[in-house]
Amino acid sequence: MPTSVRFEQVTAPEAPEFPGNIFSNCLKAGNQAVLSGMVASDDNGGVIGGDSAYEQARACFAKIEKLVEAAGGSLADVAKLTIYLTDMADRPEIGRARKEFFDGRMPASTLIGVSALAGPEYKVEIEAIAFLEDGG
Repeated sequence: MPTSVRFEQVTAPEAPEFPGNIFSNCLKAGNQAVLSGMVASDDNGGVIGGDSAYEQARACFAKIEKLVEAAGGSLADVAKLTIYLTDMADRPEIGRARKEFFDGRMPASTLIGVSALAGPEYKVEIEAIAFLEDGG
């Protein structure tokens, strides 16, 4: 009989959980951390970076960094990014922000153009999968 996977919810003050307990921002199982899509929301329901895709992406990457660190890793442990973008013309700005957080070996990445995200104010949403070196 297969054993069930033990999940641990990982939290970070810089990436507060969404109200209502409808999903987790980060779950850890063994040496893997799986992160939900991060948007550039602030603690007051506003948008970090306003209408700038670059600043919104920086806010998303910063949240990812804090959650992966809370799981016991670093951005060097991120193996996969999935980026959702409402305007493909913003692609260079997303790449510029990514290079501020990742260097050397870059994570595998998928970029998906979408017509909308959770709110019309969001231009980008980024999710990540990390494999933590020591298993946590």
